[in-house]
Amino acid sequence: MNEFIGIKTGFIINTQINIDMKKFLLFFALIVAIFPSCKEIEKLTQFDLPVSQQFTLPGLLPVMNGFSFSTPDVETNYMSYFEMFNINADLVESISIKSAAFKINKPQTADFSFLKSVEVYISADGLEPVLMASKKDVNTNVGNSLDLNVDNKVNLKDYVTKNNIKLNVKVTTVKATTEEYVIDTKLVFGVDAKVIGL
Repeated sequence: MNEFIGIKTGFIINTQINIDMKKFLLFFALIVAIFPSCKEIEKLTQFDLPVSQQFTLPGLLPVMNGFSFSTPDVETNYMSYFEMFNINADLVESISIKSAAFKINKPQTADFSFLKSVEVYISADGLEPVLMASKKDVNTNVGNSLDLNVDNKVNLKDYVTKNNIKLNVKVTTVKATTEEYVIDTKLVFGVDAKVIGL
């Protein structure tokens, strides 16, 4: 009789363990299934906003420390991209700079070896300039393209969601220039928006 009770009790305990294990495995499977879905949703709310600009570096620039100038207004065209991704501007949580690059358009044989360093600030109406990209100790073998180091921790939402932004450029030169430089600027901003209901 005692043996029967022991067997029965053991059967009940094992059965309960099996049930609990099945619940755990089911819960774990749900977590595994949901986690990638959350990642996919997150990707759907993140997209790149490219902005291009061309400016002219004044000619006959002497060797100097900290020459500053501003580019013409740059249209961000952010609303076109927001509509493309079906994102309302009110849902945007942050916008950060992902990449910034300069390329000499003219003269075609010129390069950036005249630069020692460059800083690029973003500004907009009613907002103070903020440093978003820079390059120190420019290599003398740099060529006609220059990739800048960006500060992607700064939230530039208030700037980029203006109709126009302006770039304030500060350069330190190691060589004098004899002619104007037409420079193409390519910026890529990363937009992070939230999904309603999440």
